[in-house]
Amino acid sequence: MIEQIIQLLAKIELGKTTEINFISWAVENLQNGKEAPSLVLLAGLHSNEKDQAKSLFEKALSEMNLSYPDQQTVLMEAAKFIAKDI
Repeated sequence: MIEQIIQLLAKIELGKTTEINFISWAVENLQNGKEAPSLVLLAGLHSNEKDQAKSLFEKALSEMNLSYPDQQTVLMEAAKFIAKDI
């Protein structure tokens, strides 16, 4: 799950995806039996509320006892995506 989170953040950093993907991530986790109040809120966001997605994502990680990846880890993953495109 941590790898999926890092990849999501790296893609957002590179502009290859949007905050809407936080919502999809939340829906997928709920379908897989994960539970957290902010996860439910995030999954229920409408596309016009996407500005709230990142903060709810961070809260959901905390509620699920998952740590938010550090910036260096996210940037290293972003570099891997760039390298694959070469």
